[in-house]
Amino acid sequence: MALLVDIACLGLFVVMGRNEHDKGSSVQGFATTLATFAGAWLLAALMTQLHRNPLAWKRALLNVGVAVPIALGARMAFQGHSFVLSFAIVAIVFVSLFTIGWRLLYVSTVSYRGRDKGIRVSAER
Repeated sequence: MALLVDIACLGLFVVMGRNEHDKGSSVQGFATTLATFAGAWLLAALMTQLHRNPLAWKRALLNVGVAVPIALGARMAFQGHSFVLSFAIVAIVFVSLFTIGWRLLYVSTVSYRGRDKGIRVSAER
């Protein structure tokens, strides 16, 4: 489930970015950009072992730190984009806020609902 929510966050990033820069609603453009970021996210998840605790916000933050540079490098190497510092900063901030934000919201909601039932959810590491 966590992976799907992360990919949805990346999809939102792509949609918002393409709309902001008048790239239109090209399905191919959307798919190419999303595939670059999603592929980088998956590769980084294997490297950071995000799957071991998919709700861990610290591990997700580490994943952002690995995935976004990989995606930016792939865009430069395979799609002919140049490095733009402002885009890199926006990508890191947006992806961090959304992929970590949903985790914190989910864990706090589940912890709150489960506290009377003795349920404990951990988002450590």
